[in-house]
Amino acid sequence: MFGSFLILWPLTAAQAFQFPLTTGQRAQKLVEQGYERIIRGDYSGALGYCDEALKVRSDWAPAYICRSEARLWLKDPLSDRDARQAMRYDPKSGDPHRLLGLWEYEGGRYQAAIQNFSRALELSKLKPEGVTEVYYYRARARIKTNDLPGALHDINHGLGVLRGINGSYGDWSFYSLRAEVRRRQGDYEGADTDEKEVLHLIENRIQSHAGEAPELLRRRANSFALLGDFERAADEYGRILDGFHEGDVKTSLERVLALVMAGRYEGANRELAPILENEPRRPLVRRIRALLRAAAGDSVGAVADLDTFLSGTAASPEASLELRQALEQDGGALTQLEGWQSSAAPRDPKLWGRRALVHELLLEHDQAIALAGRALANDPLDAAAHLARGAAGLTGGRCPEASASLDWLVASRLDQGFFRWIRGECRCRIDDLDGCVDDLERATFLERAAKAPAMRLASQYRRWLDHRAAASTPEELSRGLKHYDHARSLGTLDAADELGRIQTLVDYAAVRPKEKRLQALKEAAAACRQLLAEDPEDEQLAETCLEIKNKFGGQKPRPLPKPGPATKKK
Repeated sequence: MFGSFLILWPLTAAQAFQFPLTTGQRAQKLVEQGYERIIRGDYSGALGYCDEALKVRSDWAPAYICRSEARLWLKDPLSDRDARQAMRYDPKSGDPHRLLGLWEYEGGRYQAAIQNFSRALELSKLKPEGVTEVYYYRARARIKTNDLPGALHDINHGLGVLRGINGSYGDWSFYSLRAEVRRRQGDYEGADTDEKEVLHLIENRIQSHAGEAPELLRRRANSFALLGDFERAADEYGRILDGFHEGDVKTSLERVLALVMAGRYEGANRELAPILENEPRRPLVRRIRALLRAAAGDSVGAVADLDTFLSGTAASPEASLELRQALEQDGGALTQLEGWQSSAAPRDPKLWGRRALVHELLLEHDQAIALAGRALANDPLDAAAHLARGAAGLTGGRCPEASASLDWLVASRLDQGFFRWIRGECRCRIDDLDGCVDDLERATFLERAAKAPAMRLASQYRRWLDHRAAASTPEELSRGLKHYDHARSLGTLDAADELGRIQTLVDYAAVRPKEKRLQALKEAAAACRQLLAEDPEDEQLAETCLEIKNKFGGQKPRPLPKPGPATKKK
C-alpha cells in the first residue's frame, strides 16, 4: 500500500488532476487531427482520423463534415452522403451546404452549387476562411452561368472578408477572378489594374513560400500575358524551365506561344523544332506551328496544321502523308487528293473534308460547301469539313448554310477566339446583332492582342446600340467606349469608326449626371474638330459636330473650322 503511494507521489499537480476525455472530446480531438492532415494534403490520412471519430461518436456532425471534406478532395462520391448526414445532425450549420456546393461545382452543376453556397451563407458556424471559399466558388459558378454582376458582388464581398483575416496573402486569387469578370464586361482598364495587383501579391507570396515558386511563376507568366507583356511572360516560363522543370513539354510550349505573341518568330521556331520532332502530333504543337506559318505567309501550311489540330491525325499514316504533300503543293492539291481518294476512300473517308478545305483555300466556296456537306453526311464530327464549310460560308456570303458548322466549331473549341470571331462575323452579316456582339466580345476577350476582331467589335457594338428599341443605359454606352479605346490601342480607327466613337460620346454625355456631362461633350468636340480638319466636306460629320456644339448649353467651345475649297469625294 505504502509502496503504491510513494510511486504516485512524484506526479505533477496537472497530472494528478487529469480526467478521462469524454466521448465528445475524443471525437473532437480526432477531427482536429483529421483537419491537420487535410491542410497538409494527406486526404487519405485525414479520412482515417474522421472514420475513427465516427466510431467514437456516430452522431457527431463535425466528424461527418471532416470526412466529407476529405472525400471531396479524393473525388469520392460518398462526400455528398457525408455532407447530408452532417446536415441531419446539425441543421443550423452552413458547412454541409458549403461542401455540397463544392461537390456540385466540381460536377459542373453550377445552379445547384449556387443554391447550396447561398444557403451556407444564410446559416451559421462558417469560419472566416469558409466564408471566403463560399464567395470565391459562388463567384466562379456565377461566371459559368454568365451572371457577371453577381460574380462581381461575390468577389468584392470575399475580398472584404479576407481583409479581416491574418495572412491574407492568398487574396490574389480574388483579384485574378475579378480581372476575368472585368475583361468579360469590357472593363479592360479595371481588369489590368487587378492583374497588376495579382503580380504584386504573387511576388510577396514567392518570397515567403519558395516551395510554391513553380506554380506561382506560372501564374505570374499568365498575368504578364493577359497584360500583353508577352516578352516577360516568355521570360517567366524560361525561369520555370531553368530552375524547376527542365524538359517539361507543357511549359516549353507555353514559352514558345508567348514568344510567338511577342513577335520573336526566330526564337519560337528554334525552340519548337525539338518538340515538333519528338511530339509531332501533339495538338498544341500544331496550333503553334500554324501561327508561325501564318506569320511567315505560309497560309497553306498554316491551314494544314490547324486542320490537324482540330481533328487529329488521318485514319491511315499514308493518307496523312499524302495530305501533307498535297496541301504544300497548293494548286496541285486537288489532283493528288482526288487520285488518293479513289483508292483510299474506304480506308479514309475524311479526305472529303480535306478536299473541301483545299477548295476553300483556292476561294472556290461553292465547291467547298458541297464537298463539306458530303463529308459531314458520312461523318458529322469531321472537323476539317466543318472548318471548310464555316470559312466558305463567311467568305462566300452563305452564312446561313455555315451556321451549324460554326456552332460545332465554337462548341468543340471554346478556348479559341478564332472560331468565335468567324461566327460573330457571320452573325453580323445576317443581322443577328445580339449574337454578333456576344461572339465578337468573347473573341476579343480570348485573343486580346488580335487587331481585327477588336476593330470589328467597336463598329458592330455601335450598330447594335443604334438598332436597339430601348434607350441605351450608361453602362452599355460606357462599354461601347471601352471597345473603341481597346481597338484604338491596337491600331488607327477609320473615319467611320471615329465618327461612331464621337456619336457614342455624345449619347453617353446625355445620360451622365449634369456635372460630368460637359467633359464627355468636350472630348467629342475635340475629336470632331480633328476629323473635320481632315475632311471638311463630310456632311454627316458636320451635322454631328453641330449637334455637339448645340449641346454645350451656354459653353463656348473653340469654333469648328469653316469648310475649305470644294474637295468632294467621288
